[in-house]
Amino acid sequence: MKSEKKVLLKFFYFSSAFIALSNRELKAENSITLFIIKPPREISWKSPSTITWTAFKGRVTSDFHSIGHAMIHLQCDATPTSTPVNEVTGVTDIEHSMDKDLLFKQGIGMGVFFYDYPGTLNSEKFVWREVFHASELYQRLATLKALLNPLSCQRAAQYLREYKELGIFKHFGLSFTPRKKEGAGCTSFAASFFDVVGLLTDEIKKAWTLHVNVQEKLIGRPLINQYIESDDLLFSSEAKHWANPNEKSRSLLVYDTQFLYSWIQNIWKKGEKSFPKNYFLDQANFRKWHKKIFISIRAPVTSSGWEDVFVSNGVMSLLIDARSTPTPQENIWIP
Repeated sequence: MKSEKKVLLKFFYFSSAFIALSNRELKAENSITLFIIKPPREISWKSPSTITWTAFKGRVTSDFHSIGHAMIHLQCDATPTSTPVNEVTGVTDIEHSMDKDLLFKQGIGMGVFFYDYPGTLNSEKFVWREVFHASELYQRLATLKALLNPLSCQRAAQYLREYKELGIFKHFGLSFTPRKKEGAGCTSFAASFFDVVGLLTDEIKKAWTLHVNVQEKLIGRPLINQYIESDDLLFSSEAKHWANPNEKSRSLLVYDTQFLYSWIQNIWKKGEKSFPKNYFLDQANFRKWHKKIFISIRAPVTSSGWEDVFVSNGVMSLLIDARSTPTPQENIWIP
């Protein structure tokens, strides 16, 4: 089974590389695709203690993107002044572990949300490998593709090009705003492309984000000169709620993969005939990533108490036809 899987994975890499090469020679469509990998267990934002506990349980459950991940695929056709674009990437912290050492060894506490981690861009090979693996897991992958007009696509390409040239990817953090050149978390980076091309409406932004005020009592060094014990995050009275209006706090706006996934799921459940205007089933991505997989379920009558069954991986793929959406005229970068 493992050898067959390696052969299949190599074939997939070869196919992706061939497609990428072909797209440089042939006309590419104008589109941006978001790949959303959901955490293995639900992460609760009810309070500092619940976010700490549920994130920890997610890490124990699986080390494959225990807090989720989001990546992009940008394709733009050539114009009289530009060459075709075929970019597959995302951002992560360099160690791909983010908060583990800071939280449990250095006492940063809720400062993990505001810390500036050394960041890196995901390579194309990394993205395809992670998406391929997510498609082999039950209900971990969703895709969201937007068809763009040529001007909007080139605007997104310019944004990505300058993001790289300015080295903004070197700063990874959940509280950063990408278009302010601060850096980004993986999900805010992916969502920022929808923002750049004018698709991040107030309604969608509200569905994809969460706003909380984090009390400074739970933020440790190096941001605030105090050491936060892990027990303080789990059991203290302060950790049972977010900051009250009269407490010193820091504002946090989070783009969460769970919210993007749930947003897609809520539309998906309506059925294609009830999709919002200009929303469709993304046939290409659905066929590419939807597959049958083995999962283990509880089966008390068996000797092991578990049984392997063959089920759908539950992937969902939406398409938004935004080709008629006007290209924003404001600056790509905001103050």
